[in-house]
Amino acid sequence: TTDASLILSIGWLQVDNHVPSAPFKVAIRPDTSIKQTLDVHDGGESEPSPLLVIALAFAPKHKSKILVLRSVTIAPRDLVIALDLAFLVRLQRFFMGLQDHTRKRQQDAFLGMRSGSSGIFTDQKKTIPFPAFDTPE
Repeated sequence: TTDASLILSIGWLQVDNHVPSAPFKVAIRPDTSIKQTLDVHDGGESEPSPLLVIALAFAPKHKSKILVLRSVTIAPRDLVIALDLAFLVRLQRFFMGLQDHTRKRQQDAFLGMRSGSSGIFTDQKKTIPFPAFDTPE
């Protein structure tokens, strides 16, 4: 049995600031002002290193069926963050609206299930049985 691995690599991430007359048009981006390490490929070409690399290495499967991580690696690259007050206020307004929407959906779901009506919420209700854990033989 051999190890299994999972690698997630994000090459570039940029958040633009679309607030009118914003002093910073790009809110978040990788830092390109300093010399970053370059990845060199077989053909001799080099390209900037990814913004974020997350690697997981799993140990071989065991008879107990317990998943074991052999190693976890998180390798971030430097970011440039340039924010102004107008951007932060709009971001706050967006997240508060999202929170209000989520709260309203939860209340609607709670009231729909309590009333016992045959609405959309009771149609989506599903019972999942508890799994039986047998001892390995």
